[in-house]
Amino acid sequence: MISGANDAVHDRGAGIPTYSLHGLALDADVPLVLPTTTRPADVVFRTAEPRRPEPCAGELLASMAPGGEPFYDVWRCDGRYLLRFHGYADFLIDPALSAIRGHAHPGADPRMVAVFLEGSVLAILLVLRGELVLHASAVDGPEGVLALAGGSGAGKTSLAAGLCAGGAPLVTDDVLRLDLSHDPVLAYGGSTELRLRESLSEAASLLPGHPLRTTADGRSAVRVGAGLGEARPLRVILLPALCEGLQEPALRRLRGAEALMGLIATPRTAWCAPQPQRDLLRHLSRLVAHVPVFEARIPWRPGTAREAAASLASAVEATLARVG
Repeated sequence: MISGANDAVHDRGAGIPTYSLHGLALDADVPLVLPTTTRPADVVFRTAEPRRPEPCAGELLASMAPGGEPFYDVWRCDGRYLLRFHGYADFLIDPALSAIRGHAHPGADPRMVAVFLEGSVLAILLVLRGELVLHASAVDGPEGVLALAGGSGAGKTSLAAGLCAGGAPLVTDDVLRLDLSHDPVLAYGGSTELRLRESLSEAASLLPGHPLRTTADGRSAVRVGAGLGEARPLRVILLPALCEGLQEPALRRLRGAEALMGLIATPRTAWCAPQPQRDLLRHLSRLVAHVPVFEARIPWRPGTAREAAASLASAVEATLARVG
């Protein structure tokens, strides 16, 4: 049984902000570095008392264990959902996928609840709602959004930081929700911060004058925007590979099954249940039929994010102008 995920979480508290991200209005009682909205809440989040994790006997939907160490599991039991981040917190989601309750595990840093909520929890909730979410950072431009899709450590956040340093507005970092019901495909704004692996001093050097903080999980967060506002057309998707010794960017268009497999190889959530896997395959098949996907090999040395991003932006413009 999953206990505690009940409708009482919908009760709105006085003074609790409603944040805007991924096209959702999120009423949450934890501080998030996000724009607020006056829209009625789509999702309500409330923190609850810390509690020890209990065994779950439901259906396992997703699981991630990098290096063999359990990181998170997603379970469905009696129509409700349990998201367990081992050693950190449990998140309980109601059957309507509109109310979330977060319980930190005893002894865990309670600030991690907000980190998981803004990232993995909402990404999983959106997929359970039938939406397409890419493991991607993205920036905006006059012709539309450029997405950088890849797994952890692929360089998508560092490249997005370099593009922002060159003046591109940030769309999101690490979680990108897309709307396939429109033509062109639309990209929603997410995080207003870039969560970099670099030190605070390195982040400040790359993006001077922007607010900086150290996150609960030790990242250097740089606030580079106030939020995208309206969803924007998705222009192109890049699958970056940072290459030391390369002299100039090399872009190669991926088509059909190759583009599909490139995106499947960079999942935001490790689904093991068949329905989310079928939904992902269906969504990505439509996506690659409407949006160009490129493999992008990018010259890289530590401390050169601005230069690498500038050369990448030039190569993208030249390539898209050539291929139409």
